[in-house]
Amino acid sequence: PTFETTELYTVTTEGTSANITYTEVGGSCYKNVEMDITEASAGKNYLHLVVTNNGENPVRFRVNVVDMALVDAGAQNMSTNDSATVNGNSAWTDHEWGGSFFDLAAGETYEIVIVFKGEVEKLQLMPDSSKNDSSVNAGNITISEIKFATVGEIEIPEDPNDPPEDPNEPPAN
Repeated sequence: PTFETTELYTVTTEGTSANITYTEVGGSCYKNVEMDITEASAGKNYLHLVVTNNGENPVRFRVNVVDMALVDAGAQNMSTNDSATVNGNSAWTDHEWGGSFFDLAAGETYEIVIVFKGEVEKLQLMPDSSKNDSSVNAGNITISEIKFATVGEIEIPEDPNDPPEDPNEPPAN
């Protein structure tokens, strides 16, 4: 990931993970860390990422998959998020203002999936900037395993340890 440090967030990238630290994020400031996803998301509509809350407090985490043409047109909702899950459970996606929202407990790791529409150019992450209470922030999160795919074309390889469909057939090696 190539998220860049901003006035509120410090980003350290190591391999395929990005650690984001912060102290001065105010509630409802809607500041973000973003990366260009134009090439990676071309022809795709599915985003997967893993978020670890390394802080001592919960984090309110908002994710936008952004169509810059909507931004340029002055649209109220520039996010193309259609639906979202966290650890396989539905998460709230705001279709009026945009973005998918996740409340992530301290010390926990979460798998987030977002289905989006259209051609997109930016991935925006808003750790703790989309909540009303700015007195308590997590202050330290790690983003990893960012992947793009197309829903319906995702192939999950068979686990060689799964039992065979025919109980008389030995398991694959």
